Amino acid sequence: MQSLFESWTPPLATISMLLVTAVIYARGFRRLHRQMPVRFPTWRLAAFLCGVATLLVAIASPLEEFDDQLLQVHMMQHLILMLIAPTLLLAGAPTIVFVRAIPARLAKLLLKPAMRSRVVRQLFAWLTEPIVCWLAFAAAFWIWHLPGLFQLALRSERWHVVEHGCFS
Repeated sequence: MQSLFESWTPPLATISMLLVTAVIYARGFRRLHRQMPVRFPTWRLAAFLCGVATLLVAIASPLEEFDDQLLQVHMMQHLILMLIAPTLLLAGAPTIVFVRAIPARLAKLLLKPAMRSRVVRQLFAWLTEPIVCWLAFAAAFWIWHLPGLFQLALRSERWHVVEHGCFS
């Protein structure tokens, strides 16, 4: 047990990426909260930051060292990635917040053409329908737990990362 803790090396790239994401979110949230405090109360910020913290626990903590050793730790990691983190992150209303986090000129340059497209708007509306989200969740869960793919993710670190990406 002690040797697992000693062998753990913090994944600095993952930690950095999550922290940068949190800072960008906080920047956009601050702007929105000043303009619309009722629609963007501080609990949304807290929820999003707790979502980032749960991702850090699941994929950037010593828990990661145990996931290959203990099946219950591996499955707990999956539950965090599939149930807890997404719920908290989505409670933060991240889409609007991230758009407000980037400079207005850049947002208009990047997003205006896409938002003018009826196809893009319809696709986004469809992808965010609860039934579509639930089906994607169920498919990711079941597909990655088929014996062949499950073993592939256990044997290959890269496929394990892909699996975790599908769960988030």
